[in-house]
Amino acid sequence: MQARRAFRALKGIIRLQALIRGHLVRRQAVATLCALQGIVKLQAVVRGRRVRCSSIGYKIQTKLARGNTTVTTLILAA
Repeated sequence: MQARRAFRALKGIIRLQALIRGHLVRRQAVATLCALQGIVKLQAVVRGRRVRCSSIGYKIQTKLARGNTTVTTLILAA
């Protein structure tokens, strides 16, 4: 009888450990995904800056500044 009670208590502790471990793993996954999202955003900013500073990007900016064309026609022409 005492062994059964001890076994039940052990099962409860194991379940509690599994819950805590699952929560920690989920929290770590969320942190990793947030960091990854930050890296992707930074890459997009750098890529956009490079394009704007390139010769093609400069041409597109000057044509858009004149106001006689749209972005889609510029992209197709480039």
